[in-house]
Amino acid sequence: MGIYYDDIYITLTYNDSAVIGSHSLPSFYQGYRETTIYVVLVNADHLQQLWKGITNRTTVFRVCLENVVRYKIFRSQTKHHRIYNEAYVPVGSDGRMSGAKTIKLQHTSKLLRKT
Repeated sequence: MGIYYDDIYITLTYNDSAVIGSHSLPSFYQGYRETTIYVVLVNADHLQQLWKGITNRTTVFRVCLENVVRYKIFRSQTKHHRIYNEAYVPVGSDGRMSGAKTIKLQHTSKLLRKT
């Protein structure tokens, strides 16, 4: 048993409309009981106006993750399953996450997505 991940697309947005940055991870296979960890950095240095706008308060960024997976069960593979998850991350005036340090991605219905 395992999971085949197609390319994973990560997007960081501000005010649900302004795209701050995006990044993609290459496709990979994750075997049974294996854990895969990636650290993804998004460069937002070119957005000085954005940082000036949040110097005195907390703002929220939206992190979106899109990918397609296939499951390997014994010797066969399932069809492609599209996954779309998002999370809202509060950021303080110092540029660090504020509040809870653990953020969970949540599945979003196609009807409710804002892109």
